[in-house]
Amino acid sequence: MEQPPRPADRGLFDRSFSLRLAWQGLMVGGLTLAAYFLGFTRLAAPGLEGAVANTMAFATLTLCQLFHAFNVR
Repeated sequence: MEQPPRPADRGLFDRSFSLRLAWQGLMVGGLTLAAYFLGFTRLAAPGLEGAVANTMAFATLTLCQLFHAFNVR
């Protein structure tokens, strides 16, 4: 409510918004993949690599979404 409305002739997704959205998606994806590979290669006991990696990736994705929700609020 502090900003004036956008012009009616401007699209909903302008270039800066699209770039910011892509950057945030790449960051979340990169962090999730890094957590998966860290759990798969370094932190798991023998035989549990897949379970630990999946859990770490899910937890990272969940926390990224939670932090993102607080940041855009």
